[in-house]
Amino acid sequence: MGLSGPIPRRVDAATKTALVDLVDGAVGAGWTTRSACNYLELSQRRLQRWHDRASSGDGLADRKPGGNPVHQITAAEEAEIDAIVQQSEQFLETLAVGKVQS
Repeated sequence: MGLSGPIPRRVDAATKTALVDLVDGAVGAGWTTRSACNYLELSQRRLQRWHDRASSGDGLADRKPGGNPVHQITAAEEAEIDAIVQQSEQFLETLAVGKVQS
């Protein structure tokens, strides 16, 4: 694999599969999962997530980032903003009409 140092944050599915297989092989040869992960500088939690994803059929390819942002504007907030904008526009129109009539 040509790895040295900690495993990068993003690795492709083939690398994940190879690392899972490598740790499984080491465990089969008598290593503990902890010692194999420490040797590879791979967290046990990360390995466990990969195992879970592989066994659930989700695959190991990186997922697209997503979800709902914590600071996303709700529909009610958006409606309130629209109402304020409309009121502001109406007020400005009233001022403009008043200047024309003066």
